[in-house]
Amino acid sequence: MKTISDATITCLNGWWDLKPEFSIIPLQERIPSDGWHENGILVPSVWTKSHHGVRKKGEKYYYADTDIANWSDEHEFLFDTYNYQLEWTKTRHGWLRRTLNIPEKRKGRRYFLRFLAVLPQCAVFLNGTEVARHREAMLPLEVDATDALKEGDNELVVLIMDYERDARGRCFFPSGNSFTECHSGIWQDVFLVERSNVYVSDMTIVTSVRRQLLHVSVTVANAGDAFQETMVTCAARHFRADVMPQAGDVAHELGSLRVGVPARGEATIEFETEWEDAEYWSQFNPKLYQLETRLAWQGELFEHYYERFGFREVW
Repeated sequence: MKTISDATITCLNGWWDLKPEFSIIPLQERIPSDGWHENGILVPSVWTKSHHGVRKKGEKYYYADTDIANWSDEHEFLFDTYNYQLEWTKTRHGWLRRTLNIPEKRKGRRYFLRFLAVLPQCAVFLNGTEVARHREAMLPLEVDATDALKEGDNELVVLIMDYERDARGRCFFPSGNSFTECHSGIWQDVFLVERSNVYVSDMTIVTSVRRQLLHVSVTVANAGDAFQETMVTCAARHFRADVMPQAGDVAHELGSLRVGVPARGEATIEFETEWEDAEYWSQFNPKLYQLETRLAWQGELFEHYYERFGFREVW
């Protein structure tokens, strides 16, 4: 568990239960009660073996082989990091499950599930309730799961499904590369993030080398039942990989703006400042900054939010 200011981040990586599914699964399918391989799969990882780098025992060279149905124990795989059961590779569908314990569900807090990447596509269930669907294998998924979460043990289940395909096996979704064509699994980190009722829900950072400007757009969300004033303060800090975000020295102040956020709503504010002595990012000098955003009102700190960026412009 790692705490940054008022946000608490719990890593959910580790050994999860797995149930490969060898039928076509509708999203309305009920979570299975049996057939699970307990602690059968490591998160992050993929349960499928690569089509690239395949050969039969005794053969000299590896080659590409997409005839998965005829793979057997006589085959060897060059890229087989996890050595899962060969049979699992014959399906792109599967269920993953783990228990998530919450000792105390604190009042005035929101709880988010954050998956950095799942492939190909997935549905997420918490205590039997579907809380999210996701189709982008290379992009993160974050969902507010507060209402489905309870104190004590919670069952977190992820249903992973292949993309829809035509008769020739070509998927109807722009998958982008062969990795998403071959594999299935939660292949990046998973976290539970506890935050305040008032939090940064979105941010856009635009740097201009030609104009020597830094533009920041901050969207503040209010999950509470009452209108909330907040003071938003932004500053760019020097990024250092060896220290916590707030430990970096301040490089540039953007100032403070006051914003009112409606109940169960959002509000967006814009910062723009000249920055004549910014250190530019390049492949020879990959300089990074950390944008610190502080939300507070009348002495109460709602959130510190950090976003890493480089000062660069392409034109």
